[in-house]
Amino acid sequence: MTEKILKNKADEIYELLSSADDDFIVEFFRPNGENDYSKFYYWQRWFFPQFFKYVDAPFHEEIDCDLVDLFALKYHELSLFGARDNAKTSKVKLATVYATLYQLYDYGIVSSKDKSNSRGFVTDIYNMLISPRVVATYGNVFSRRAREATKRQQTMSVFTTRHGVRLQAWSALQSIRGAVEQERRPDLYIADDFENAKTLDSLVETEKIWKYRLEAIDGMAQARRKIINLGNYISEAGNVHKIIQEKSGRVRILPIEKDGVILWWDKYVATDEEAEKINKTRPKDRWVISLETLKKRESYEQEYLCEPKKIGDTAFKRRLLVRAYEPMEYRETTSGLRVYKKAIKGHRYGIGADTSEGVGRDSQTAQIIDFSVYPFEQVAVFKNNRIDGTDFGKLLCEWGRYYNMAIIAPERNNTGHEVLGVLKQEYDGEIYRMRTLDEARDRALKKLGWVTTASSKAKLVGDFRQILLDGGILLHDADTLDELYRYTDKDVTSATPLPTRHFDLVMALLIAMQLRDEDTGLPLVA
Repeated sequence: MTEKILKNKADEIYELLSSADDDFIVEFFRPNGENDYSKFYYWQRWFFPQFFKYVDAPFHEEIDCDLVDLFALKYHELSLFGARDNAKTSKVKLATVYATLYQLYDYGIVSSKDKSNSRGFVTDIYNMLISPRVVATYGNVFSRRAREATKRQQTMSVFTTRHGVRLQAWSALQSIRGAVEQERRPDLYIADDFENAKTLDSLVETEKIWKYRLEAIDGMAQARRKIINLGNYISEAGNVHKIIQEKSGRVRILPIEKDGVILWWDKYVATDEEAEKINKTRPKDRWVISLETLKKRESYEQEYLCEPKKIGDTAFKRRLLVRAYEPMEYRETTSGLRVYKKAIKGHRYGIGADTSEGVGRDSQTAQIIDFSVYPFEQVAVFKNNRIDGTDFGKLLCEWGRYYNMAIIAPERNNTGHEVLGVLKQEYDGEIYRMRTLDEARDRALKKLGWVTTASSKAKLVGDFRQILLDGGILLHDADTLDELYRYTDKDVTSATPLPTRHFDLVMALLIAMQLRDEDTGLPLVA
């Protein structure tokens, strides 16, 4: 923000406007590069005071300035991803009305996952443009024919002002080519409510929305393009995350609180007791909302904190992972093993290994854990997608010998049979045997290696959740932590993981933790 909003001039400005004629007011608020932030600030409050029942939060003023800069083409894309009910959409609607009146765009598209939402957006803009106070000052921005036609509609898909400014609703699941007028390219694209839990459940829908978004942007009048993205940041698997990672234009993530500080203090308070006390002094439409009550919702972290690593389908609780993580420098060996701690004589170690589906696909990974300390400690990590099963098996033998003849548990799936073949021939230490049930003969069997199935994966995850809850693991590797953050319940239950979602470090770690109770004759912490 390069210009401070002149809020100390409020009384003076309102007194001036109250006695001014309409032409003066129109020109007073017209953006011209001088005090434009303040003009938009006061314009909103002059024409739409009903939007300001609560005192704006500091981030609302930042959004105002972002929107002014966007329509002034100081940059081309603004992303506002925030908590529910934080007025981000209202701010964009106010800016769209302002931009329509002052012809700051020529042809706008509003795109939502459900077209009914984008139709509602366009209808709201139309109704704001024909509100009594706006019409009294700016006159009718629609022709009589257009006004007569829209009287019969509760919602509308498109309107065009008498000055030629056009705003059109569209679906994020449809190609924008069908919306674009011949020889007229959109210069405003508003993506609102284009991602939700339902779209995230469908890889097809998620990819289609992204494809049509890129198509729409490519089809815009590039020099004059203005893109606004609105939504909530609920998953790292979706398109909102992609937009954030692109870092195009300005990106604001707007949680309801951050580091324990409430960011919209006039609307939210910490406790039910505070809310009850304050609400006795306020009219109902200005009641404050208690975060204590909101936090009882299962979706609170997802809807209000804008931290996708806290969403409800995350397999492991973030606060427990944070507690378990202690960053540490590592030494990388020539084989690529990241060594956080060297072997200690007399300590008992276990190695979990997740085998790949083949060179160049997912990775051969290993996690080495010290089970003679508590919390159990991650001491070394390996990840490589360029080696085959034979070479990986030889490395596991090398690391097992170094870490006091550690017990090794390789996954038996994929290239695991190749790895097991090497271990059986070359490793003198113990190889983990998985207990299984031979139902035909009603007896327990022990087979070399870990077999990953739906039920065995659920056991891995359930055991590790309990270990985290008990404070039983100390992690040092940032890549492992990142995978644990992103691992979801759907990844646990999915029979066939998506080709873009690999959690090799997670699987190696979870397999390694199954070795905590294996007896190798070396001391184990109780």
